[in-house]
Amino acid sequence: MEAARILSDTFIREIHSVFTLPDFLPLPSKKRKRSAIQVFDRLIRDIIQQRRASGHDKGDLLSMLLLAIDQEGDGTGMTDQQVRDEAMTLFTAAFHANSMALTWTWYLLATHPEVYERMTEEIDSVLGQRTATFADVERLPYTQSILKESLRLYPPAWALFCRQAHTAVELGGYRVPRGSWVFLFPYVTHRDCRFFPDPTRFDPERFSPERVKDIPQYAYFPFGAGRARVSETRSR
Repeated sequence: MEAARILSDTFIREIHSVFTLPDFLPLPSKKRKRSAIQVFDRLIRDIIQQRRASGHDKGDLLSMLLLAIDQEGDGTGMTDQQVRDEAMTLFTAAFHANSMALTWTWYLLATHPEVYERMTEEIDSVLGQRTATFADVERLPYTQSILKESLRLYPPAWALFCRQAHTAVELGGYRVPRGSWVFLFPYVTHRDCRFFPDPTRFDPERFSPERVKDIPQYAYFPFGAGRARVSETRSR
């Protein structure tokens, strides 16, 4: 989809820029960005309205968002705007992240035929000739390990802009002032020999049930690691 390509290219360009110009400027690049966002906005809002009108739970992510209840708050569900925002993020981010993750995974499999052969044997033994379902995921542990190891070596989100210091804190001898944003770099951490011996080697066995417990918490976070308390961050 052309709109997805425009947003993906725009995101990559803007995240590498020293500063980002306001979106309201009448520049060709900004016009393309606004137009692409409008395409996605119309598409997602139409889908949301159709799903709400049907009232059907199709068991997919959109149904989960529409049926979600704020159990820690006022007990209400999401508004159309909130669902739209969540769906827009997932739709645009997944387009880029999934394609990157699969590209590197197939590259690694192509350069490691013994891993590819073992994966196909596992898939054939579990699935036979039928199509995989979500229920089969847990029955394909080696295939899961391959994907996790691929994400370790080549995380689609190589840098994460996702921590803000609500109070001043010291990290590794550096003082981080209150309000500062902190970048996290999965690509660097995933290749740290303190956490992953021989870190540049493609080894799916790192994520086998026997060895995965040796990976320290927060050493592997291809898409983030959820919420963390200051005390946890300060100790690492």
